[in-house]
Amino acid sequence: APIDSVVEVGWFFMGGRMGLDETGRVFLALAGFVWLLASFSIRSLLEKDNDQARFYLFFLTAMAGNFGLILAQGMLGYYLFFAMMSFAAYGLVVHAGNTNAIHAGRLYLLLVMIGEVALFSAMIILVHTIGSMALQDIAGVSYHPLTLGLLFVGFGVKVGALPFHGWMMPAYQTTPIPAAAVLAGSMVNAGILGWLRFLPLGQISCPQGGVLFIGMGA
Repeated sequence: APIDSVVEVGWFFMGGRMGLDETGRVFLALAGFVWLLASFSIRSLLEKDNDQARFYLFFLTAMAGNFGLILAQGMLGYYLFFAMMSFAAYGLVVHAGNTNAIHAGRLYLLLVMIGEVALFSAMIILVHTIGSMALQDIAGVSYHPLTLGLLFVGFGVKVGALPFHGWMMPAYQTTPIPAAAVLAGSMVNAGILGWLRFLPLGQISCPQGGVLFIGMGA
């Protein structure tokens, strides 16, 4: 598809805009490649699994959410697809059904809930500030430190940034290997894309935020 192509989806909840830009093209190509390889691998792995239909449901829902958030051009669309991917991934983490999987799933779900609340709160503040839900209207906005902190938490959980990295090791150990590959190789990237979308480099102003990121990096 040509760069900067946008499609208006009128029937989507409160309207929706889907499109492709330079950043989205890179993330979509990477996500498509990882999900494709995982899909081939998962068929042979779950060939004799009695719960394979349930696994496929969560797998495909997470994949749809992953692709959708990359193409979303509005805050609401991004949030809904992000939530769909995040909660569907819970079904992948707990698929084994053993004690370790259930524990990893609970920890993952707890942090996901914290991230979703933080992200939703940040979006409410942004919509009130700019008067629009379009991601392209964020450029040039002066961010309040609270908004920056909420976005850091919301996407930091998905990325596994300190101190929200506790879910990653248990989840990777209990999730079937192909699903763990997309969890680490594609779904985690949704947090990075979120930072690029909501904190566009060189296009927002928040000098105090630099201290936060320098401290976390150190």
